Amino acid sequence: MFNRFRKYVASSVGRKFTVSLALFMIVPLLLVFVFINKNVRDYSYNQACLLNLEILKQSKTSITTYTNDMEFVSMSILGDEAVQNFVKLYDNQTASETEKRKITVGFTIQSLMQSRPYIKTISLFRDQQIFLQFGDLVLKENTEYLEAAKAKKGRVLWTPAYKYDNPTRDYNKDKYVVSLIRVVNDLYSMNELAMERITSDESQVCGLYKGLASPESNMFIINTAGDVISSMDKSQLGQSIAAEPYYNRLHMDQSGFFEQTGSVYTFYKISNPEWTVVMVDPAKNFYAGSFDMNIIIYICLLLTVLFGIFFKFIQDRNIIRPVKELAIEARHFKDGDYNVSMHTKSQDEIGQLNESFVDMGQNIKRLIEQEYISKIRQREIELAYMQSQINPHFLYNTLDSIRWMAVIKKQPQISEQIEALSDLFRHALNSGREMTTIREEIEHVRNYMKIQKNRFNDRLDYDISVEESLLHVKVLNLVLQPLVENAIVHGLEEKKGGGKVSIQIKKENGNIIYMVADNGAGTDQVEIIRKLGLPDESHNVFSLKNIDERIKYKYGENYGLDFHSVKGEGTLVTVTIPSEEGLINEAT
Repeated sequence: MFNRFRKYVASSVGRKFTVSLALFMIVPLLLVFVFINKNVRDYSYNQACLLNLEILKQSKTSITTYTNDMEFVSMSILGDEAVQNFVKLYDNQTASETEKRKITVGFTIQSLMQSRPYIKTISLFRDQQIFLQFGDLVLKENTEYLEAAKAKKGRVLWTPAYKYDNPTRDYNKDKYVVSLIRVVNDLYSMNELAMERITSDESQVCGLYKGLASPESNMFIINTAGDVISSMDKSQLGQSIAAEPYYNRLHMDQSGFFEQTGSVYTFYKISNPEWTVVMVDPAKNFYAGSFDMNIIIYICLLLTVLFGIFFKFIQDRNIIRPVKELAIEARHFKDGDYNVSMHTKSQDEIGQLNESFVDMGQNIKRLIEQEYISKIRQREIELAYMQSQINPHFLYNTLDSIRWMAVIKKQPQISEQIEALSDLFRHALNSGREMTTIREEIEHVRNYMKIQKNRFNDRLDYDISVEESLLHVKVLNLVLQPLVENAIVHGLEEKKGGGKVSIQIKKENGNIIYMVADNGAGTDQVEIIRKLGLPDESHNVFSLKNIDERIKYKYGENYGLDFHSVKGEGTLVTVTIPSEEGLINEAT
């Protein structure tokens, strides 16, 4: 692949210049711009993430204030002496005494709830026995978290968000709440007396931080087990994120940020309770800061490319194009076209080279024309001399007179021979025309064979097979008869007993095929083919080489003569020329 590209570039000065311009100017600048863009992008991203972390941490004060206040309420209740006595004596007091104590305890608890609207209910219970309940009515306590709360032996247990079961308010059936649950111990003996539950609406917890989030952000709070305490995305409530791929990353540091699956996760941890506050934003928002710098980089890159294109245009017009024109004219010059017509106003080395090339082409053309005209005149003189030596009409008239003398003398064989010879000469001269028809070529061969049959008698036999549709086709004159003559002279004369010549003309694949075969003595095929390829060996294979050269000159290098021979078996000469259909196909 690389070698092909190298050859492609090496074949043109313009391509070399373009590739060099790209490799040594545009590509290095592009790499620099990519490097700058990456560093600016990374810096902008980190700064945006750090800013987002600082914004997220602003929620820490409100959240810790909320949790501390909830724990303060809890301690105020379980440390109250009236509450302690009420729970201790609950099983051993009368109903009236119980009601009196409820009123006393109620003043304390209700005063705590009135100043804290986020508290929905406060309950003191043991198993399913509810001692005291203030706020929303709950008929049956949720025991899902009791064992975990008892294991803490008086320390606070914060539940994840769970559905609030309040039969007196239908609109609260799907509401989520967060509860603080702890064991109420005897302040003196530390024996377990009851359980305390303080419940607040999850939406109240969510209100502590959601004001910091953008419209595309999501914020939520989880505990160490991955259970969701609160979330702006309500579909997360009652769920756990422990199975999410980003969960483990949230426990690597006390605070930080990371990017995963197209989102940026920003987080910090609260020690009491052990909560993690998380903000999730689309990653694209953190790259917006590098947009202006990217615009500047892209403008610089565009200007560089435009400058490179303009520079290439100037160099192409002043250097590359004149060199290309010189190369094109040089190829024409190589092919024999000396009409060099380059025009340049440049006075530099390229302009001088072009002018010198034009002058050289004109001088060579003038010398060739002088030599060509001289040879043409010489050839015309030779032809005129030959025509003066042999007058076709005189020859025809003389042969005709001899034929009639043979007829008068009653010598029909002599008459037929002279008539065949006369037709033979007439077709050979063909009134000076280069082309004839296949029908006339066949007739010429028949006349030639009449003469040869008289010479060889029964030792010579022949047959002619030609497709009827080809008889009218125009072909080169004197192609078939020399092949037949070659078969007789070099094939049958040397064979004792003579032989047979088979002539076949057919159409195949848009071409016309001449096939002349004999069953004569045969020859060394390799040697004949070698001589056909050597210019100084034409005297040994004159007729074959002459036919091959005439066909190639007329129709092109794809056509010509093929020679096949086996000693002692015979020879086959095949000539391929295009039909009219073949010439049309080749032109298209």
